[in-house]
Amino acid sequence: MTSLVAVLASRSRWRLWAAAGGALISLAVGFFGFIAYRDDATLKHGERASGSVVGFVQPHGWDPFDNGRLVVSYSRGGELRTDRIWVDDGLDTYALGDRVPVFVRGSHVRTDKEPNDPAPWGSAAVVTGLLGVGFVVRGLVVRWPRSEESEGRFGLIWWLGVPVFCTLLLPLIASDLGPAYDAHRGRGTPGVFVATSEDCGGKGGCSYTGDFRSDDGTVVRKDVGIASGSQVHDVGDASKAVDTGSDGYVYPAGGGHDWLYVTGFLIVAAGLALVWVASVADAVVTRRGSAFSVAGWRRSGSRPRRRAGGSRPR
Repeated sequence: MTSLVAVLASRSRWRLWAAAGGALISLAVGFFGFIAYRDDATLKHGERASGSVVGFVQPHGWDPFDNGRLVVSYSRGGELRTDRIWVDDGLDTYALGDRVPVFVRGSHVRTDKEPNDPAPWGSAAVVTGLLGVGFVVRGLVVRWPRSEESEGRFGLIWWLGVPVFCTLLLPLIASDLGPAYDAHRGRGTPGVFVATSEDCGGKGGCSYTGDFRSDDGTVVRKDVGIASGSQVHDVGDASKAVDTGSDGYVYPAGGGHDWLYVTGFLIVAAGLALVWVASVADAVVTRRGSAFSVAGWRRSGSRPRRRAGGSRPR
């Protein structure tokens, strides 16, 4: 009875890994989704006030997402308030006394350029997502119980398919990562996008291409797309947008949602790459251990003992 329970537990263990990984990925995606919605809602619907920079909080060296915080003073309802706002661009672009527009919605306070996303929580969400991807891969691919016939197919997909997939995906992510995050952080050249054509052939809704013209007239781009999150719903619609250097897109004012999608793809690709590297290291260590065992048998002149049924252990 005990052995039967052990067998059932070992066969169902992959489901536990997959479920735990799915839960961790859901937490990470849910966090970034909430942050994106909150940042956009505060910028569009928050109460605006005039603020000034009165101090700085230097970044912590251990957190790669921490670029420091602004101490901003502003007036709301006749009351003088002070808040600390996490920055994405670094503190070097600010000086004491700088005037900054402040947007307040509930407990969330941000500026027009700084969404005030908490750096430690962002780091924790990325690590959680990477762990989730690792758990799912371990459950569904690396440790999935399968027959000897399917072992070769899964092995080929894993050992060759994953590095090819990551090699193709990571450059695409890298090309969109900078422009998408620059738009999310409020960087870029502001202007107006006017839709001139639409494509509703895909399952994800309609996409629009058109012309972009900067507010100062120095930048004019023809036949560019506009990223997700815009207010364009038909040909002829105009929307405020920013040009951050993307080859084929401009971004809606406020950044849109592409930075969130790029972050999700980056977590998946990086998680797969890390698990693949770990599995390669595990395979190398296992093979070296087997080679040392065989070498030991040969030096001692002994052979592996036969089992009771007469078969030699492999």
